[in-house]
Amino acid sequence: MNTMLDRVLRRASIDRSRVHDLRHTCATLLLEDGATIREVMEQLGHASITTTANIYGHVLDQAKRQMAERMNQLAAGN
Repeated sequence: MNTMLDRVLRRASIDRSRVHDLRHTCATLLLEDGATIREVMEQLGHASITTTANIYGHVLDQAKRQMAERMNQLAAGN
């Protein structure tokens, strides 16, 4: 494991993690917070938006369901 990464994680009180896991968490949180797939693609440095969409499609599906639920609530006047 990367010594510098271990040091940063320890100082931030974050459990030891692989860089890959941190990237995945970052992308997931960004998408859940409303970032576009293109913004996440650029942040991660993927060459293709397809790569990002294939990896994080499950997050996009979840966001679509949440959006549909919000629309139902709005339509019902809640």
